Amino acid sequence: MIEKHNKYIPLKTTKRNDLIKLLLYEMEAGTLTIREIATSYRVRPQLVYTIVRDFEALGFFKIDRNNRRLVLNEKAITIIGDELERRGYLRSESYENA
Repeated sequence: MIEKHNKYIPLKTTKRNDLIKLLLYEMEAGTLTIREIATSYRVRPQLVYTIVRDFEALGFFKIDRNNRRLVLNEKAITIIGDELERRGYLRSESYENA
């Protein structure tokens, strides 16, 4: 079974196009999570969530949600990184190559 929009759809009843769209969406989604961003800048995840909430409220970007997870695209990841650097948090060297 696959999970889509908080509903479980049995794999037998899903259309082939829906499955392809779901796989393409997962591939386009950013590879970093909130925890990985927080670890790379050596801050708490709550600070990253605060930045995401503030920018979403101001309308800079729209965050997609998958259940309780946030799906970050590349634009959101760069905006969050730029804001953390503006606030004085530097990215640690061990994560720059990743």
